[in-house]
Amino acid sequence: MVRAMEASVDLRETREDLLGRVLEFIESVRDKDGSIKYRARVREAIASGSRSVVIDYIDIINFDDELARNVIEKPEELIEIFSEALTNIARTEYILFQGSLSPRFRGIPQSIAIRELRNEHIGKLVQVSGIVVKMTPPKQKMIKAMWQHISPECGEKFDIEVKSDTIEKPPYCRRCGLSSGIFKLLENESLYTDHQRISIGEMPEEVPSGQMPRQVQVILEGDLVDRVRPGDKVQVVGIVRLSGVGSSSRRSKAVYEIELYGNNIETRDKGVEEIELSEEDIDEIRRLAKDPMITRKIIASIAPAIYGHWDVKEAIALLLFGGVPKHRSDGTKIRGDVHVLIIGDPGTAKSQLL
Repeated sequence: MVRAMEASVDLRETREDLLGRVLEFIESVRDKDGSIKYRARVREAIASGSRSVVIDYIDIINFDDELARNVIEKPEELIEIFSEALTNIARTEYILFQGSLSPRFRGIPQSIAIRELRNEHIGKLVQVSGIVVKMTPPKQKMIKAMWQHISPECGEKFDIEVKSDTIEKPPYCRRCGLSSGIFKLLENESLYTDHQRISIGEMPEEVPSGQMPRQVQVILEGDLVDRVRPGDKVQVVGIVRLSGVGSSSRRSKAVYEIELYGNNIETRDKGVEEIELSEEDIDEIRRLAKDPMITRKIIASIAPAIYGHWDVKEAIALLLFGGVPKHRSDGTKIRGDVHVLIIGDPGTAKSQLL
């Protein structure tokens, strides 16, 4: 009993030490203009209505190597501590601030290939890159269940944090401590968050010769939901987990699949709407548009190291530029999207062309 109490005290002191170091980190990192970098980001998050703050991992490395290792080795604990620290900062900036802020880490120095995710990575924070191949529609996940204890002795309501994909009936009432009576789940009074699953696959150029591209499922929640779309090249920072662990089934399976619980996700390439054109760029585009050989030049610029295949390259050029959507008088719409399917023998540069 004494040992258990000592271990509890040591754990609490360790957590308090970590929280102090995280608060010191947040207050000490300066931006180029000399301002406190993460206080400014907290203010920006609150002003924009966001519930997350991006943390650059390189800043943690420069501040404290041990803290940086803890983020990788014990991400669940450190994410909770960073969230507490950021929320404390937010409440010093805005007294009326409600809720909490989540840290979104980015810039992990070493990315791990999807096919290299193994047992030793379980429970750790990793960074993987790939292309979004599939995604589910957003759903609502219960994160805090509200229960009512219906019995002659009680009738009180209490909430329990939901940490898995299943909701289990509480063994006893958190108010009166009794296990008798009925426990009713109050769905309309429970707390939910947005929830989505996506699958990311290896990039064609990263797949070893003669092998199939591999995929991994990523769980996105909160403001990460609907941030990307199929076809986007993304960089995901997340915690490696085993799918299905924690279910209440009487029979537990012995074989699991690895999945990522996303902490942050960013697109690797800018979208068209994010590209800023200078006056020089616009003048150059207009000059090229007047060139009678512009179509031929565009086709020739696609995979120039691959000889021939002019018809395939032309199809890819049309895909890159897309078509023009048309709206008919009867209200129907014809999409302008162009799709390309390349079929051919192995070793004919299909992947390289795409």
